[in-house]
Amino acid sequence: RSPLAQPPCDGHPACRGGHNRQIRSQMRPSRTLALVCMVVVFGVSYTIAGNIRAKTLGKYSGVVTTVLNSVLYVVVYFPVLFWRRWRGIIPPEQMAWTYSWRSPHAACGDSLWKRTGAWKYMLLAGFCDCLSQVLQFTSQAYVSLVAQVILHQMNVLYTAGWSMTLMGTRYVLLEVAGMSLSALGGIMTIISEPAKSSSAFHLALYAISAAPPALVLKEIMFRRWSAHAQSDLGDGCRPAALDIWCVNSMAALFQLFWVIPMAVVAAARERDADETAFEFFVGAWSCLHGSPSSGCSGALEWYLNYFFFDVLANVFIYMLISEGSALLAFITLKVNVPLTAILGLIHWPVVGAAKLNIAEVCSLFLVSAGAVLFFRGSLKREAIA
Repeated sequence: RSPLAQPPCDGHPACRGGHNRQIRSQMRPSRTLALVCMVVVFGVSYTIAGNIRAKTLGKYSGVVTTVLNSVLYVVVYFPVLFWRRWRGIIPPEQMAWTYSWRSPHAACGDSLWKRTGAWKYMLLAGFCDCLSQVLQFTSQAYVSLVAQVILHQMNVLYTAGWSMTLMGTRYVLLEVAGMSLSALGGIMTIISEPAKSSSAFHLALYAISAAPPALVLKEIMFRRWSAHAQSDLGDGCRPAALDIWCVNSMAALFQLFWVIPMAVVAAARERDADETAFEFFVGAWSCLHGSPSSGCSGALEWYLNYFFFDVLANVFIYMLISEGSALLAFITLKVNVPLTAILGLIHWPVVGAAKLNIAEVCSLFLVSAGAVLFFRGSLKREAIA
């Protein structure tokens, strides 16, 4: 039934401003298109800036970037969350539901998982975010920009798999074909490296960095709120969507919780044979501050430049997930592949200009074709549903 046909429920806190919400629902297609454009623009900028940052930090990239990201996400997200709550943009019911220790629908005899509040999804999402960043940033300095954008497209395969496992999503044949082409393109990129090349290991590491299901867990968070609010309202009203700052603030909090053990493990893996983990952290600090003995120049400036685009890209991706789904966000990110590859041919500071070989051109074609097939398959599945 159309939301416009539903009676207003302005008095209920979970569905504030029924008439205004109906007006906003009519504007949703243009809003979604604007979000898609923002994800593309800041996604491409984030990729290029991140590649420069990784080259500057070198072997310290994984530890430094993951730790600083975890701290700065909390520093940036929570003031925005409190400001939005203070202005009344975020209803108190959403804050209470997000941060409640116990599920409001828990009953006697339920398992611990069912009794626990929605924060459990963000506990897992924070772990997945942290693990994904460690894997990606540790290997990024050793992987070319074009290979990065090709391998990153394999995440649609991981997301589809996790969506089927955790949310019961089913896909049509065209979507399966698109996922298969994307996976084939990523595999071609890895095996095209010379057997003796040390970057082959980092290519594989980068390829699996998107495997943790952080985005799917965040989509589950949005859906759980909708189900909770709908159960309180009944069928006569469409509930307001969960505010994205409730989700990303809690995800950032739990990412900060996981980052220390993750950073210690990463440091133990990346340190030199004659270097202790403590000495590795000291070297990372010196590199970040551009100490002459570290060989790093402008690392802090390039990191801040990268973080600016990272925050904006994350915010718009969260908004797109809230408006649509995790798979819509991934489909949107497919547009970044040809754009980043083309812009990568320009000479950039630190990294220079990217070079395309035959294998990468073929891989780029495969993942782009896979994205088109997957998108057409998604439209077909939505039409059937």
